[in-house]
Amino acid sequence: MALPVIAGLGAFIFGRTLLSVSARILSALGIGYLVMEGVQLGFDQIITQVKSSFNGVPSDMLSLLGLSGIDKFISITLSAYASALLLKGIGGTIKQMRVK
Repeated sequence: MALPVIAGLGAFIFGRTLLSVSARILSALGIGYLVMEGVQLGFDQIITQVKSSFNGVPSDMLSLLGLSGIDKFISITLSAYASALLLKGIGGTIKQMRVK
């Protein structure tokens, strides 16, 4: 007689827990997706701004800038900013990293 009550109670608790966990996971994925899309949109805007700022530069100056490695500098700088944003974004999630 007590077995159906215990089974029903267990199913209820398991269902509520599963629903709560799945809602949190889907919420985290949705928020993560929105943040990533926003960051991507921002970086696309920055890249187009950098590209458009080089439109009026004479070809001799562009060749000197190419020799100096300004393209690599811009790429490294933007990558560093992207990495910093990534680390700030997961900073609240990951508390400790261990290498084994």
